[in-house]
Amino acid sequence: MNPIYHMRVELELELELKLKLKQEMNLKQEIKKVPGPRICAFVKDDGIPIILGSLLLICLRERKDFMQGLPLYKATLNGDREMTKQIQNQNEGTLLRSSLTEGHETALHVAVGARQAAVVKELVGRMESADLELRDGRGNIALCVAVATGSVKIAKILMEKNAELAFIRGADDKTPLYIAAEEQRDMFLACIHAGLFDLAIKMLEVLRDLAWARNSDDETALGILAPKPSAFAGESSTTPKTLIDKC
Repeated sequence: MNPIYHMRVELELELELKLKLKQEMNLKQEIKKVPGPRICAFVKDDGIPIILGSLLLICLRERKDFMQGLPLYKATLNGDREMTKQIQNQNEGTLLRSSLTEGHETALHVAVGARQAAVVKELVGRMESADLELRDGRGNIALCVAVATGSVKIAKILMEKNAELAFIRGADDKTPLYIAAEEQRDMFLACIHAGLFDLAIKMLEVLRDLAWARNSDDETALGILAPKPSAFAGESSTTPKTLIDKC
């Protein structure tokens, strides 16, 4: 998420935009040329579907709409629920489905990533259940971001709106449930690497399957402990021994 992106794009595309205005553009062909994910669509008076997205808004001469995305980005990032509500009211909710960042994050992606639960609740209340399935540039829905950041409260808000989100695959073909399990695994093994055995034991008591978890080097918890003889010396040696017993 890069708040400078909007300003940079405005300057870099100034000349290109002016040149485009001198030409007759075939709207349907322009839509096909735009890089990045096809976020969402609505229909204007002429019946032509318009795909929302920051780059596409520029191509469609909607520069005003593009620049309106920056205040919404700041409001969602900073957890300003009232400002988020005000911006949505002014724009009749059209920016809800638009990309706000270089990584194609929507307002919901930004709020979820910043762990702003109040703003997430405000946005979700204005969205259709299908809107929660919008993806960022990596192919992740907002629920993938929620589980990656460990926000159970936000994940619950999203799931209450659309229960099917848990089964939608994101980046690397991973479901939100898989990402959540992966995050737990990485944290558990990182605790052992760092010698935080008490925390590792508590995690293991809750999630027994972590005993067989492996890292990118194919090491289990016991494999990580094996080359650490110093962990078994001194008064604190009871803790790693307890960890071994639980594994």
